[in-house]
Parts: sequence; structure tokens; C-alpha cells
Amino acid sequence: MRNGAQFRVAGHPKADHLRTVRPVWPLGPGRPEKTARPGRVVCSAHHTIATGWTDFGAFHLMRAEMLAWARQCPDVQFVFMPHPALLPFPDSDASPISRADFDGWMRDWTALPNTAVLSEEGYGPILAASDLMVTAGLSMLVEYQLLTKLVIFFERDGHRPFNAIGEQVVRGVHSVRTVDDARRLAEKLLAGGPDPLADRQRDNVRRLFGTADSTERILRVLRRGIASEGGEPDAPGRADPPHGPHRLDRRLAM
Repeated sequence: MRNGAQFRVAGHPKADHLRTVRPVWPLGPGRPEKTARPGRVVCSAHHTIATGWTDFGAFHLMRAEMLAWARQCPDVQFVFMPHPALLPFPDSDASPISRADFDGWMRDWTALPNTAVLSEEGYGPILAASDLMVTAGLSMLVEYQLLTKLVIFFERDGHRPFNAIGEQVVRGVHSVRTVDDARRLAEKLLAGGPDPLADRQRDNVRRLFGTADSTERILRVLRRGIASEGGEPDAPGRADPPHGPHRLDRRLAM
């Protein structure tokens, strides 16, 4: 076991992409052109809604209130962004929500004129065009801070504790326990209020990703690592584990 010694904080090309991506919003203006545009909220849902894993997912706890918020605020636009693994999860015996309930919620959500649904694949332009995010974690707690925008963290009771990096990350987010609290925070920002955690977000991004392009930093770390091991490739079983698009999930919680 290397106990994480093989990892180096060097940034990631995905961070570079998110900081430079062109904003695109999937919903129309919804108002006459001469009036202010609607507020834009991204609702990111993690897939760990069962009990006994990381226990961050909270869609089953939030869904009714999020739908009510969208119905009651036609002057705000909402994009629901489920983790890809959440979509099939209601078919599991471990799911706290049935397939019928999940599909019914999706029908009610998409029937509203001020809502949309987006897979997490290719979500960068949507994040760049949005005003704020409501999320139960995990990687979005980090990724959205790259844009220096308000992150509202719906924190589910009993989730796996954060590790040191996770504790650093959550200094830049607003933790709430109810959708009503999330809504009040969102309304303040959408009314023009500043985010008091913006400076903490900038510090998090600087610490975790740096300020310049990550490519050269990554290559520099690789060169040093190869040199320190005498130029020999890693032995079988010592290679870093592969990480999918949600690699940060494993870096934030213990």
C-alpha cells in the first residue's frame, strides 16, 4: 500500500476547460428582451442516495421541495443535472425511491416551462452560463468553485466524513439542511447580493488547481516522479488507479 503517496496535486485539464468554456444555457429568455433575464439555477444530484456507501446523495429527500420551488418561481430557470449513475438506480432494491416515483418526478419537472434536464456529460457550458448551484456533492462541490459562483451544499445527515481536502473544499460552499434554506440563499444572490465565500473559493482553486494551464505542471510532476524512481516504470499493481469523470468523489471523502 502506498497510502496515497503516488498522488500529486498538479491541476487537471478539466479545470482548465471549465474556466474557459463558452456559456450556453438550454432554456430561452422567458421574458421580453428588454427585461432582466431569469435567474439560472443548476440542481446537481449525486447518485449515492442509498445507505451504507458515501451517503451524500439526497435527491430522494429534496425532490418534492425542488419541484415546488420551480413551480412557484416561474421567473427562475432550473436545470436538473443528475449524475449518470442516478438514472438507473431507482431499479435497485437499495434505492429509497421507486422507478415509478422517479419517472413521475421527471415528467412533472420537464412539463414546467422553466426547467430542463441535462446529463452530466458536456455540462461545462451550462455551469458557465448559470448563476448558482444546489448540490448534494460530491465533485460539483469542487468543480463549480472554479467559476467563483455560489455553491449551496444540501448536506445529508450521516454522510461519510470529509478528508482534509474535502474540509478545505467545503470552506467555499454554503451548507444547508433544507431546500427552504437553499431557496432563501439563492434568492439573495439572484437579487444581486454578493457571495461572502467568493474569496475562499479563489483560495481553494489556487491551492488545488493553480492559476495557469495545468499541462506543463502535470508533465513536470511526471518527469520528477520518473526520475525519482530511476526511470523505471511502475511495477505491476503499483500504477495509479483509473478515475472516471467523477474522480474527485474519491478525493473528498474518507
